[in-house]
Amino acid sequence: PLNQSAAAAWTSSPQYEIWLVNRDQNGSWASPVSFVYPDGVSALSIKMNNSGNAIAIWERSKAKNLGNSSIEITTYDVSTKTWAAPSPLSALSDTNTSMKYPRLEINDNGEATAIWVRRNSGSQQGKYQLMSRTRDTQGAWSSSIVLSESSNLIAFPALSLNQRGDKWVAWQEFLPNKKVFQVKGRFFSNETATYPYWSATEIYSDGTAHAGFPQLSLDSQGNGIMYWREADQAKLIASHHFIGTTQLNGYLSMSATAHLTVMNRARAGRLSSKKQLSDQGHDSFNANVETAEDINIKFTANGKAIAVWYGFDGDDYRIFASSRDALGNWGSAKALSASGYHAKTPRIAIGDNGEVAIIWGRSDPVAGHVIETASLDPESENWSSPLVLSKSNQTAVWADISFDGGRSYTA
Repeated sequence: PLNQSAAAAWTSSPQYEIWLVNRDQNGSWASPVSFVYPDGVSALSIKMNNSGNAIAIWERSKAKNLGNSSIEITTYDVSTKTWAAPSPLSALSDTNTSMKYPRLEINDNGEATAIWVRRNSGSQQGKYQLMSRTRDTQGAWSSSIVLSESSNLIAFPALSLNQRGDKWVAWQEFLPNKKVFQVKGRFFSNETATYPYWSATEIYSDGTAHAGFPQLSLDSQGNGIMYWREADQAKLIASHHFIGTTQLNGYLSMSATAHLTVMNRARAGRLSSKKQLSDQGHDSFNANVETAEDINIKFTANGKAIAVWYGFDGDDYRIFASSRDALGNWGSAKALSASGYHAKTPRIAIGDNGEVAIIWGRSDPVAGHVIETASLDPESENWSSPLVLSKSNQTAVWADISFDGGRSYTA
């Protein structure tokens, strides 16, 4: 945040332990605190607002190797400099109910929203439910609500929350009649406290090819940007060609490569400028299973925006970026990482004047894997050359970056 505070979270094994640490406004890191979960913990993420208050969220297993889990959180209070004891957002059930894909956002007013996917995973498997809870400015959490319910698989939801309390949620849902995943979503308008409302379910991908891993962002007025991964050319392939399948007359829709599709959404709901963002023939990824909660498409300043991804150009996996102008037009893809090395898993941070900093991991013949960064100057619109941040004789992975105010960042 802008006051130089920071927070970090990670997990360790074999004790299945969550670790949390914060940095104060003077740049001093406190001693980390930890919580032990003998039966397992996963999908940990953390968010902090510009006041320095933070919330961490994760999926907690009740018993190893059983489909029974809950969503838990802990909060950091900057005034007391303490982490609260973990508390459940969803009930820890004894009926093999799974809670997956936790996502959370917090704004500078202290409002927060969490979403996750719920399903009974026992012998009587139930419907998939996309759940949500919201915290008000006083810290009180609402009851859970169901944003979407389906007999078909719902996975990899995405969430954005702006300063006025608007929310945009998206997810991928399987269409059994077309045998593909489709990207859907809903928008919550908080324009007035008297009449806040959720939109009906909106359809974003056309359903002709697999589409998923949506990522999205809202600006301060409730306008949005989104991109997702979509199959290049879907083909129906007999399922018995795949090891482990038993349905001889069934088919699977498969594609060797995929591109990224981007679009704009106006606050009132109008969708525009939907186009293929990544280059044709590149196998492009805006996220993967391990980093699906990370958002790599964001507004910068004055209505402009940036999207980052990695894709295979025929020789190497490389980091690419595309900028959107103030009129909503997305530009062509620009390679940021050098050829000759594989580069993946980018993360992005936006400065207060539209500066952009990107960090990623790259293969290296000496260290094995290093962390690189590049930045965009908003005035010249020029990208810097990649700079290696990690030590040259040590392998480094899973980088992240955040903006601290001025022209300072923490990686």
